[in-house]
Amino acid sequence: EQRKAVRTSRESDVRFRAIFDGVDDAIFLHDIDTGAILDVNARTEEMFGYSSERLREMTVAELSENQPPYAQQDAAALIKRASEGQPVRFEWRSRRSDGTLFWSEINMRRAELQGKTLLISTLREISARRQAQEALKESEERYRSLADLSPDAILVNAGGRFVYANEAACDLLHAADMASIIGRSPFDFIEQDQHKQVRERIARVLQLKEKASPDHQRWRCFDGSVVDVETSAGGVTWHGQPAVQVLLRDISERIRDEQELRAAKEAAEQATRAKSEFLANMSHEIRTPLNGLFGGLQHLRSQGLNAEQTECVDTALGSGRRLLGILNDILDLSRIEAGRLQLERECFDPAATVEEVVGIFQAGAREKQVDLAWTIDSDVPLVVGDEGRLRQVLFNLVGNAVKFTEKGEVEICAEVAPASEHQDSLALRFAIRDTGIGIEETKIHELFTPFTQADG
Repeated sequence: EQRKAVRTSRESDVRFRAIFDGVDDAIFLHDIDTGAILDVNARTEEMFGYSSERLREMTVAELSENQPPYAQQDAAALIKRASEGQPVRFEWRSRRSDGTLFWSEINMRRAELQGKTLLISTLREISARRQAQEALKESEERYRSLADLSPDAILVNAGGRFVYANEAACDLLHAADMASIIGRSPFDFIEQDQHKQVRERIARVLQLKEKASPDHQRWRCFDGSVVDVETSAGGVTWHGQPAVQVLLRDISERIRDEQELRAAKEAAEQATRAKSEFLANMSHEIRTPLNGLFGGLQHLRSQGLNAEQTECVDTALGSGRRLLGILNDILDLSRIEAGRLQLERECFDPAATVEEVVGIFQAGAREKQVDLAWTIDSDVPLVVGDEGRLRQVLFNLVGNAVKFTEKGEVEICAEVAPASEHQDSLALRFAIRDTGIGIEETKIHELFTPFTQADG
């Protein structure tokens, strides 16, 4: 019987050792009273680089960083708690035989083993996990530092609630501090009519991992005021969980400026319309009595006047026609500003138009003893366009040429320009040359300046 008991005990010890050494975690068996190391498993030898015999001779301090909070006295306090029957779990800085330190997670508890009361410590290396945690912590600290320096409001929405807000966000929303925002939903701030749109944006950011383009929203602040903001959103990871980073930029001033600009533009357009209507009415009102004057003057001219009287009537008629031309120009200006000027499309002979304009100024040029000549290229065909506008331009140019030429000649040339880009169109070139006073070089830069002329 005794042999059988011894054999059974040995077999039990072998099984225990096999299990003890087969565990992946390091295991220490401690004396319940002193905390001294009684035994270790094979994984402990591998992890620390000591033999089991040497480990049984060592203290906890020799296997630790031995600097607070990982010193001998700190270990003694934990061992005391475990020996009193309270399971203890903690992270510890352990030391290998080569002096390198590593992070370990230790579970210590009181247990009965083979009829003895012991302390069992299981130790698992967690260096990689701690490094990842430290890296994440550093990353979050860098993020917070950068976010706190940002002039734009930055918030992080995780699980439908804000978990972070920078100082600019507190200022924008008139919050007392970050804690006032943390835990609140974005929809506590966003105007009701935009809730559906914002929910869809959040879903796209989280599900499709896409960045939401800037959007105009209205957020209600803690003091009840409403602020116009431009929001951008993108997906981030917050403590290992998917989240949405929201950037808010106050655009209230920009919105006010746009509204003022729009109002000013509408007022300017209204003023332009009013001016155009006034010019059109004025032109009409002046043209009506002018036509009466023309009729009277033309009737008077047919009454057998002497030469001096005829010259006076002709002068009056010429002045009236020039005044009528000015009125037509004013009316055209009002039409252009109102966007109502239309170019006619009719078939006409450019040569006939030139000859008509020349005929108007022929008498005046002859009186000044200025030759008024015209040359029309034989290739100039009949064209489709606005003859009235062409006549108006030629009238102004030829009129100026005759006016400022005291002697010599004025010549009008019309020719077909080089081949156009489009085969179904034709470019004609009209040139007016005179031997008048010309334009001073110092005045050339003012050529197209409104309300400026060089003959003052």
